[in-house]
Amino acid sequence: TFVLTKTDVSMANSLRRIMLAEVPTMAIDKVEILTNTTVLHDDFLAHRLGLVPLKSTFAKFGNETAPFVYNRDCGCMVQCPRCTVNFELNVKCVRDETLHVTTRELRSDQPKKVCVAVGSSDDSMDVDDATDGHILLVKMRRGQELKLRASAQMGIGKEHAKWNPCCTAVFTYEPEVELNKKLVEKMTAQERRDFVDACPRKI
Repeated sequence: TFVLTKTDVSMANSLRRIMLAEVPTMAIDKVEILTNTTVLHDDFLAHRLGLVPLKSTFAKFGNETAPFVYNRDCGCMVQCPRCTVNFELNVKCVRDETLHVTTRELRSDQPKKVCVAVGSSDDSMDVDDATDGHILLVKMRRGQELKLRASAQMGIGKEHAKWNPCCTAVFTYEPEVELNKKLVEKMTAQERRDFVDACPRKI
């Protein structure tokens, strides 16, 4: 949170849009489906995986010594650990109850650099027992199987919405309060105390 002064609303809105569209983040960009016998099509699953929020301090906005680089700027042929983090998911339903496949099953090959940004915590509220705070990807029945490989790469929201930061950027006007001195002088001490107590900031 910060205070912006001596400017107009266009500058504040420009900063807001830049925060949402040009902050580099990590997101799943490529998905290779190896086995899919679930009710969801391959492209539908790939789209859901692309919108899974990932957490990383190596996407050029942390103080890490070896941050990620854009895949297009990397010197590798296709992908390498400098520009890509690979995830694997391999689940098969072997019971009669419905199996909830969530982001918990996504396994990162560099978990210290990039991991799924959601999950259960001790202070979490309204957590579904079936997903434990993780994002539901697909529901499976007995005999159904899902096996895939996914590659997460760095990008910005201007390229695709999946690289938008998982937060919101808003601004509001700071009110300027001016008191009528003549009316204040006519107020009693108790009225002044009540007036101050009625203000959330106690000004």
